[in-house]
Amino acid sequence: MIQTFLIHSQDDSGVPVQNSLLYFEALTRNGVPASLHVYPTGGHGFAFGTDRGTVEEWTHVLLSWIMR
Repeated sequence: MIQTFLIHSQDDSGVPVQNSLLYFEALTRNGVPASLHVYPTGGHGFAFGTDRGTVEEWTHVLLSWIMR
């Protein structure tokens, strides 16, 4: 089964967070299991989140999602 993990920061200046919100809504509407994680800060392209404040733990959240 297809599953989707979405991550975004509200202060992303490259891609509006609304894009992920709309994508998540479309996935939900179409019965595709999805997990959406929105962080208040982190900017665009925060990679592994090292020394990036609120997004530092996102890789642990992803690993937990993968392992379930």
